[in-house]
Amino acid sequence: MTKLTTVGSKKAVEPKILSGEILLSTTKRSNFEQVAVGICPHDNGNLGDEIRGSGVGFSRTCESCGHTWYINKKIHTCKCLTCSGTKRNATELLVGQGSEAHKSGGPFWARTRDLSLIRNGASALKRRKVPLNIGQPSEYVEAWYKEQQLKGIANLTLYCYRQKIDALLNEYPMPNIVDIKEYLSKKQESGYYSGTIANYVKAFRSFFGYLFTRGLYDLDPSCLSLPKIRHKEKHIPRDEEIAKLLSVPDRAEDIVALLLLIDCGIRIHELTTIKIKNINLDDTSILINGKGDKARTVYLSETTVSHLRSYIQTCEGEYLFPSTRADAKIPHRCNRYFEKR
Repeated sequence: MTKLTTVGSKKAVEPKILSGEILLSTTKRSNFEQVAVGICPHDNGNLGDEIRGSGVGFSRTCESCGHTWYINKKIHTCKCLTCSGTKRNATELLVGQGSEAHKSGGPFWARTRDLSLIRNGASALKRRKVPLNIGQPSEYVEAWYKEQQLKGIANLTLYCYRQKIDALLNEYPMPNIVDIKEYLSKKQESGYYSGTIANYVKAFRSFFGYLFTRGLYDLDPSCLSLPKIRHKEKHIPRDEEIAKLLSVPDRAEDIVALLLLIDCGIRIHELTTIKIKNINLDDTSILINGKGDKARTVYLSETTVSHLRSYIQTCEGEYLFPSTRADAKIPHRCNRYFEKR
């Protein structure tokens, strides 16, 4: 019995198989083994005479089904040229649907101007649904926003995403992929940090991905790539710089806000949402509700506890810094102090 050895996902055979010495049996054989002895793997029909090509292999045509097989005995591989050609023609037909720039020949990227197809091939067409009611993207912003809320996306993240989407649609009411890239280039030329540009890309991916998968707008945002983020070196302020900064504010509320930012290293939006019930002065700790509704405990220095104890006595309401615009009041004031420093 001829010995077979497995190499990867294909079966390599001993040289004597190539000379036709393989035994006809009920044992299942690979396509290469069958083609090597003149049997078509499709219907077990007889293969015709060998037709040599310009390479090391040759082709043989089945007398019953008419399929042409190519076999390379040097590397022990074979391929049905008829089936491969059918699949290739079907793919080209699918790619060319709806594209005026479709060409019959040439590489894939030259046959279409649809950037989503250049990146993802025909898979992009499979993910896109048939458009039902195409309108302006601005009509679907509210529906997208509610959908993301149901997914549990943080409100602050959605608020920032929506601002970026509204700004794009104000400048380009019916944007295409070129418009979006041009818009991002303008932001980059204006000096926007790479991390900010990445947030713009994430917002556009989320919104236009929502429209594309529902057939509401024909723009696949998957070809928008995230920029490489350049990490800035963190500056640690010296004691004299901190003292100079704390000498700027003249209100107890502002002094406490700056002390908490410096002492705990919390974000500004975390600062504005601190609840009085989450402050434990005896334990010198505060429960912070961070990004993604993740809670963590931070601890305070004696100086911060002293100022905080006096300030809390004047507070009314649920929050440490009550305001009708809690997400904007303190950040604006803190930024002004840092500029004065």
